[in-house]
Amino acid sequence: ASPGGWQLIGRTPVKLYDPDREQPILLRAGQFVKFTPIDDKAYAEIAAAVQSGAYRCAVSRRSVR
Repeated sequence: ASPGGWQLIGRTPVKLYDPDREQPILLRAGQFVKFTPIDDKAYAEIAAAVQSGAYRCAVSRRSVR
């Protein structure tokens, strides 16, 4: 039981909040987030890349119409 939140959609190996980043909060107001299903292997690979600092999120500047 929970009041809601991201855990109802899924989980991500990407840190949405990291106080050590120049911009600590990954998402900005007004941005759209696309959730893509991945398997356990891909999750582990992304988590390892995040941990090493090698992972970069894809950002699209397209508007949704």
